[in-house]
Amino acid sequence: MKNRKISKRRMIIGLIVATWLCITLFLLETIGIHSGWPAFLSLMFFTMSGAKTEKLKSIFIGATTGLLMAKILIVGVGILTSRGITAQPAVFIMVFVTVFLLVVLEDLSHTLFNSYSFGYFTVALVPAKQATFEWLIALYLGGAFFIGGVIMLSRYVSKKQASKAMNTEKVKA
Repeated sequence: MKNRKISKRRMIIGLIVATWLCITLFLLETIGIHSGWPAFLSLMFFTMSGAKTEKLKSIFIGATTGLLMAKILIVGVGILTSRGITAQPAVFIMVFVTVFLLVVLEDLSHTLFNSYSFGYFTVALVPAKQATFEWLIALYLGGAFFIGGVIMLSRYVSKKQASKAMNTEKVKA
């Protein structure tokens, strides 16, 4: 087995992400937002996309679509059950309609309907109590602050390391 070790760069990135996550949580809590998961899920999707900033639009707009589709599902179930349809068929009908729309409408707008919207839709339906408005605030305030901070701090550290490496090379020459 090869002797592995954690790189200095990975340690710095870990410190940046963990620290910024705690700062984001603290700031969200101070404004009364207790669900930080939409912000953190945005960072996960951002890193899965290769940390490409051009993907941020699709992540945030897709996330908004997913959260709103989850709300539509919940409201739709309420409407159907108020019209005499029992709970289980009402849930199945609304799951079918919302998932169908999420999948089919991707051909019309990949920015609105994408894997990110499906991911947020799925996670938003896990809690028993819906908090769509709070989740949207957490997504935009927390997600933008969290991802923006991680990007800026990572770029700053990378520039510092590159500058340090260039200075080391000059000394050797």
